[in-house]
Amino acid sequence: MSSASHRYSVGNLLVRAHALVLGVWEHGANENESEASLREIAGRLLSAQGPEWWDDSLQALAAALSLDGLEYIEGHLLPSTAGAVAITPLISALEEALEGGFPVAANHYRQAVDNYVDGNHEAANGQLRSFLESLFIQASNAHGGQSGNAPAALQYLRQGGHLDDDEWQLLRGLWAAVQDNGPHHGMTSPEEALLRLHFGTSASRYLIAGVGLAG
Repeated sequence: MSSASHRYSVGNLLVRAHALVLGVWEHGANENESEASLREIAGRLLSAQGPEWWDDSLQALAAALSLDGLEYIEGHLLPSTAGAVAITPLISALEEALEGGFPVAANHYRQAVDNYVDGNHEAANGQLRSFLESLFIQASNAHGGQSGNAPAALQYLRQGGHLDDDEWQLLRGLWAAVQDNGPHHGMTSPEEALLRLHFGTSASRYLIAGVGLAG
């Protein structure tokens, strides 16, 4: 097969797949039914061959599903934990909040999510650290600070009454926890990268919305 025909076939497949997803989503009886149908399709794709034979696209599909609280286990898509919280809606909400005045942080965050889905877990951890650093500094500066690093920014927010002691301790602990296995020397795992992404997403939403640092 020539490279031209190969590109056409791949492109045609992507168009058909996109049309299928849109058709299922738009013509399902309701949102829950459409989502269930799409999960069934995804499960069938993943179970067509063992995980050890998945190509990059199937690896990315499995990673994306993990953001919805689903894990492929022995031929089935199952909740990764009892009552798993899907992170996908949280990601969308945080990205929308970041667009209101944190463009640098938003760029780092999007790269963290994209790298996680692509299986680049050390890169995901590195971009998450950069995201938090940018967000903390920008949040401090939005309230009159001139902080040059994340710990100083958090301390400024605490001293200014924007964070209480417990909130400061939580965010300071998060900052300490994201320093290795990607940002600096060390390997990581999908589970650790997802934990950091989940924790960082929730804490950052609270920092912007709950603590009121967007204004």
